Amino acid sequence: MVVKFSQIFCDLVWRLKSRAVKFERSLAVLAKIPPFSPQKFTPLASLSPPKSWVNLSKFS
Repeated sequence: MVVKFSQIFCDLVWRLKSRAVKFERSLAVLAKIPPFSPQKFTPLASLSPPKSWVNLSKFS
């Protein structure tokens, strides 16, 4: 019983780690691709996060 639990726990941790690595890679790829021009990005960056997210969704 204890061995089974530890195997399941290790499997869960390994899956979470692999998902986190995939997520980090996709974020890195997204960060390399400029979705819009720097002129548009500068005013968005100065806004508070909620407003900038709304504006980002309008541009996409």
